[in-house]
Parts: sequence; structure tokens; C-alpha cells
Amino acid sequence: MLIKFLIIFFSLLIIYQIYIYLRVSREGLENTEDGYQPYSESTSVLTEKNTANIEILKKEIDKCKDLKTTVTDLSSQVQNIQNQMNSFSDQNVSPSFNPDEASKVDDKDIDKSLEVMG
Repeated sequence: MLIKFLIIFFSLLIIYQIYIYLRVSREGLENTEDGYQPYSESTSVLTEKNTANIEILKKEIDKCKDLKTTVTDLSSQVQNIQNQMNSFSDQNVSPSFNPDEASKVDDKDIDKSLEVMG
């Protein structure tokens, strides 16, 4: 009895999903407009919609102004950190330091490292 009930229940669910799919696809085919909302010729309706759009755009521009100050503050902080890092690296590098010489690896150094490890 329970198995028959479950079979009927799931069959109805499948049929319902097919019905929803067909109804949505049919509604999509019935909508033959180009996606533009038809406006009435009334200037008051157009004026209200333009006013609302302008208010939304003004809010977005105000958000961008806040973002500009944040980016400016961050830029100055990054510049300060860069200056600090440059002065720190200048203090730690001896005048006789040669990066080309430091990057060369000698076989004796490798042998010494292996002896210490082994």
C-alpha cells in the first residue's frame, strides 16, 4: 500500500513539473514584444519615471564619491609603507653588497651544506 502511494505521489510530482515547464515556455512564446515597456503619451508619467531614475543615479554617484576618498586614503597609506620599506632596505644593505655575486652558488657551499645536514 505504501509503495503504491509513493508511486502515485512521485508520478503526480513529475506531471506537475512538466505542466509548469510547458506553461512557462508557452508564456515565453506569447510575449512577442521587443522587451520595451510601452509608455503612455502622458508627460506626467514620463516625468515621474525620469525623476526616480535621476534620484537613483544621484545615490550611485554619491557612493562613488565616498569610494574616491577611500581609495585616496589607501593610496597615501601604501605610499607611506613603500617609503618605509625603501628606507628599511637601505639600512640593511651594506654598500659592498652585489646582488649578482650573492646569486652565484659555489659547489663548496653546497658541499658544506650537505655535510651539516648529513
